[in-house]
Amino acid sequence: MLILAFVIPILSFDYGVTWDEPLSMQYSADMLRYFATWGKDKTCLDETIPLYNHMIYYGNVFGLMSTLLHKILPFDIIQTRHLLNSIFGYLSIFYIVRHARLISDYKLAFLTLLLLVLSPRFFGYIMNMFRDTTLMLGFVGSTYYFHRILVKLPSFSIHLTLKAALFVFLASSVRIGGMILLPIFALLLVYYFVDNRKNLAFKPFLSASGAIVIISALSYSLTVSIWPWAHQSPFTRPLEAALAFSDLQLMLNYQLFEGVLIPNRNVPWNYLFTWLGVTTPLIVLIGLLLFTLVLGKSNGIRRKELFIPLVAIGLPLLFYLFRLRNLYDGWRHFLFLMPFLALFSAIGWKWLISLFDTPKIQKSIVGVMAMLFVFPVNAMVHYHPVQNTYFNELIGGIKGAFGEFEIDMDGNSLRPATEWFNKYCVENKLSEITLASNHGGMSISQYFNPLLIKGNIVWLSLGQTYLKNWDYAILTSRTLSKFELNRGQWPPKGTIYSFEIDGIAIASVVKREDKSIQVGTNALKKRNFEVALDNFLRAREKYPDMELPHRMLGMTYMQMEKYDLAEKSFDKALSLNPPNVFLLHYIGELSYYQGNFEKALSYLSKSLEMRIDNYRSEYLIANIYIRSGKFDEARKLYEKLLLRKPLASNNRSLILNGFGEYYVVMALRDNENKRTLMNKAIELFEESINTNNKNQMAYQNLIDLYVHIGREDYAEQTRQIMIKNCGVQSAKNE
Repeated sequence: MLILAFVIPILSFDYGVTWDEPLSMQYSADMLRYFATWGKDKTCLDETIPLYNHMIYYGNVFGLMSTLLHKILPFDIIQTRHLLNSIFGYLSIFYIVRHARLISDYKLAFLTLLLLVLSPRFFGYIMNMFRDTTLMLGFVGSTYYFHRILVKLPSFSIHLTLKAALFVFLASSVRIGGMILLPIFALLLVYYFVDNRKNLAFKPFLSASGAIVIISALSYSLTVSIWPWAHQSPFTRPLEAALAFSDLQLMLNYQLFEGVLIPNRNVPWNYLFTWLGVTTPLIVLIGLLLFTLVLGKSNGIRRKELFIPLVAIGLPLLFYLFRLRNLYDGWRHFLFLMPFLALFSAIGWKWLISLFDTPKIQKSIVGVMAMLFVFPVNAMVHYHPVQNTYFNELIGGIKGAFGEFEIDMDGNSLRPATEWFNKYCVENKLSEITLASNHGGMSISQYFNPLLIKGNIVWLSLGQTYLKNWDYAILTSRTLSKFELNRGQWPPKGTIYSFEIDGIAIASVVKREDKSIQVGTNALKKRNFEVALDNFLRAREKYPDMELPHRMLGMTYMQMEKYDLAEKSFDKALSLNPPNVFLLHYIGELSYYQGNFEKALSYLSKSLEMRIDNYRSEYLIANIYIRSGKFDEARKLYEKLLLRKPLASNNRSLILNGFGEYYVVMALRDNENKRTLMNKAIELFEESINTNNKNQMAYQNLIDLYVHIGREDYAEQTRQIMIKNCGVQSAKNE
């Protein structure tokens, strides 16, 4: 343990920046200013700042600690965060080893240590997964002290109680779901009294009551005290945050799982168990199978005390199965399971060895264990510093997982790829380049010479890789479908370097060979169809097996109202990449324009199954309801959408415009209330424009409505404003 106390923190400096660290650093700095100004600086509560409407739901003890430490340590903020992260990881190992010793002996403790430290994914996660590692430390530490408290009963120990409260606070301070430790402790106390029902007395009941009251009150108070958003309503906002984590609106993207792109917001029940099954070393899995046989045996294991770690993981797993289906990035959100799984696996192997008295057989079992350790140990060395890409032998390693699961979800491989590209730029005397990435700028800029870059690093969000302007890009395969991965789309054309593990490209540096798609996209935005078509046709010729050129051609033909040509282009695109969320929407939109509402509803609904924030799909569905005479359904849908949070300004503008269109239709149907309904429509169109002054359809609808009611002067004023803000004369099919 002493060696690990030095090795783990030192190795933490080798790891890259994950995709969510930059936002956490910014938010942590704003939180620190909130406390430094005694709450006067409320920047951290400003929900108009991108993604702060999500960050407010988190406590942030790790961010505050790392930001403060950065001020006194001789490291940059990333190094400081990773150092603290690794220390939390080490302490998690330390406490599960102590727990193993509490259950049995030093042999079990040592075997638990080996199984945990030599699990590659676990080792990689504890270096930079800050929330998950903090939550894990809270779980492991509090469970250990819960155990100590139960052993101490009927006596009451204030120092054990305070330590348990501190670890519960640590868990809940990064995710309010960590408060599940309180019902876990309550269940353990119930078990204690049931097990000792023949010797019930008042003293142990009093001690237990005191412990749970102190732990609950202290951990909750500490959690709220460092959580600015909760200060405004300390008794209701934590509950609101807990509910928000299972809210569909916080899980908008999708991921590759078992060869299929699935939405993050509704993963299948086996998601967590499958990920654990293909990324946990075989030696741990075999030990877990053996552990299932231990529960009815003795062999030196204090079986009653196994109830404590079993409840610690059992209750969260039940919550996952029956409530929490919003997951992504494999099992890292359940990182706290791994120390307990290593403990159970160690118990299984120890039990197997104890079955035999013959030293020769015992040594043979140890020999088998040593051979099983070879695979994860090799990965620990060979994969460094991207151990979080490890897959076990059951699936055939990374090669077997490629096309079936996301390989590098967190972007750890961007660091070695960026460091290579930095040297490449120097050797080739490159400067003033436009650099892009699909993992955000900080993951790259931390390791890249900023003097070589023109402007900021371009962020390539989902589906925008070739739509934006860039000269070079550093990419991972995140969110690519199995079809794209297996049809030559990865690594992308123009790749000049790939960071590989076992022959599989984890990250690629791409030199852009052609900008036809980007030029065509810009032309399409300006409704310059001739230029758009010319560029998309050129792109289709250059990339015949890529879905995007065919899709963009379809979009162009659709706006030109050449629906047959659009349908052919979309069908070809669909054959190349069936699960594409954008393509599903556009096929639905085309079907809407063609008047095939049944087909439109089918494809628009499929699009929404993959991304609930596809508001254009919702807008078209509402229009279908209106055109089908289902007016109440349209109104209810618009009202529901306007209540949704978070709702970006462009999406809110779209929904307001659609709601205005609804009132226009209702006004034309209700002559008695026509004026009132028309005024409501005008009000909604104006609010839509005020929300997003580039919403061309809202302008056009308002112009048409003014013309209809005889206010040509207002119509002309609105038309001039539209030309000024949008640069177009008409907004048809936009």
